Amino acid sequence: MAYQITWTEVGFEVRFWGRTTYAENMEANSLFYNDPRSSNTRYQIFDLSELDVLDLTQQEQEIGAAIEKVQSQYVPNLRIAILLKDDRFVPQLEDYVMAMNENSNWQARFFFDRAEALAWVNRVDEGRAHNA
Repeated sequence: MAYQITWTEVGFEVRFWGRTTYAENMEANSLFYNDPRSSNTRYQIFDLSELDVLDLTQQEQEIGAAIEKVQSQYVPNLRIAILLKDDRFVPQLEDYVMAMNENSNWQARFFFDRAEALAWVNRVDEGRAHNA
């Protein structure tokens, strides 16, 4: 297991390092969905800044996006910040981000700075969360 989970009052943060797989990502997501705190969560931060290898296929990305589209009905208006050290994983994850932004009431966005990610996920907007 190459990840660590941290809960905040209104957030869920997962830090991955080394190599991670689709199975590990789904395991972390399952811990989120099965925890009663998830119903009050406004954001998730997926910190991939220490990740060396992201073992995730296009098909796995599509399955994950479909699962989260369903979950978005139960945890509305969630913001997902994906924290990266560089843009190397953006091509692998951009379809997921697009699916969340277009096909659910969740918003996802890439960040290269933790302070900017935190500012975005904690920003209060009227109505549906949106990219800024």
